[in-house]
Amino acid sequence: MTETTKWFPHTVKPVRVGMYQTLCNRTGLVLWRYWNGKQWGWGYENKRWAYSWRNKEGGTQKDQWRGLASPSNANVCGLPHGKEDK
Repeated sequence: MTETTKWFPHTVKPVRVGMYQTLCNRTGLVLWRYWNGKQWGWGYENKRWAYSWRNKEGGTQKDQWRGLASPSNANVCGLPHGKEDK
């Protein structure tokens, strides 16, 4: 299993753009979501789905989140961590 960081509160925002796991405060599910530097996209258990919905603002912006502890393992969906479509 890939090492992850600790859970951060929603008041602490990620430093890097990219995919993160979030802990849904309504359901308790761990979901993948894309952080675009300003807001979270929709969350899904499947990270490819979450990435495909990265440009749609997710319902809540108040979930806890965690990232990968090692940037070398951050490649998701064939794109480097933090790469956005222009």
